[in-house]
Amino acid sequence: MPAAVTRVRIAIPDALNPRHRTQIAAVIRELGPEHRVEVRQMPSLSMEAELLARNTDIVFSHVPAVHSALNTTLLYTESLAAVLDASHFPDRKSLRLADLRGFTHLLGPKHWELSQLNRHNLVDLGIITDSALRFSDSGGMHLLLANEKRFVIVPLESDLACEAERRGFAVLPFTGVELSLTTYLVRRSEDTSLSPIVDAFLTVSGE
Repeated sequence: MPAAVTRVRIAIPDALNPRHRTQIAAVIRELGPEHRVEVRQMPSLSMEAELLARNTDIVFSHVPAVHSALNTTLLYTESLAAVLDASHFPDRKSLRLADLRGFTHLLGPKHWELSQLNRHNLVDLGIITDSALRFSDSGGMHLLLANEKRFVIVPLESDLACEAERRGFAVLPFTGVELSLTTYLVRRSEDTSLSPIVDAFLTVSGE
């Protein structure tokens, strides 16, 4: 009689750290044929509802859960950086938010938007945000940034930042203010059968 196969549904967010993405893939490979893993990508803001509706089992989210039936573990926090046309700040290795006064903050898809605290930092400094001006992929981002007084805020180690740097854009971390993105692992507390898999993810995320 064939062994039972455990279905494990995992959700990942946009802008997942590339190193963490590799670690998740390694854990999934090690699970073996007794597990059928299904990975989906979705906005972090949708993940809590998906867990509560039992449509997914383990999520990696940029937003902590608030429902008492869910267990949230903070995995890591990563710094954010500005991406902009390299002509604006030649030879600079970092930026203060105040340096971007008069620039336009270029938005990505709606579910990428910054936290309320980060948005307030921008508004307080006279930085412009045009809600009608958005990009949906790296090519659009590059075209909208080129030769314009605009910038994007992305995780410093993200694929978007690395690709922009390869294409000659400046990728400058912030100094003097904490702009960061946190990643959490969230699961239903009652699903103790998934604890060994969760533990494997937690182990590699701490490396």
